[in-house]
Amino acid sequence: MSPLTQLPRSRAFVSPLFGTLEVSSQLAAVIGVGQSSRLEATERLHAYVAKHGLSRGDGTVQVDEKLRALAPKFEQRSWVTDAELFEAVARNLS
Repeated sequence: MSPLTQLPRSRAFVSPLFGTLEVSSQLAAVIGVGQSSRLEATERLHAYVAKHGLSRGDGTVQVDEKLRALAPKFEQRSWVTDAELFEAVARNLS
């Protein structure tokens, strides 16, 4: 067995890209569905950010009340990076 297959995997890594997953209530409030694939959730999140004009275009997103509920570390911040936002999406899928 390869040493790489023995490494523990986080839930965010294992979540299927195209498979249907349960969406947390906080994420459902943003993307509007209760079940979604990671890809679809990401696309819907992009649409939400664009619709509400929350992107600065430099890889950062302004945090509104719905996005703030996705992760505890967003509570005291007004801007987050795209990477932090999509990490929060992955953690809100199970």
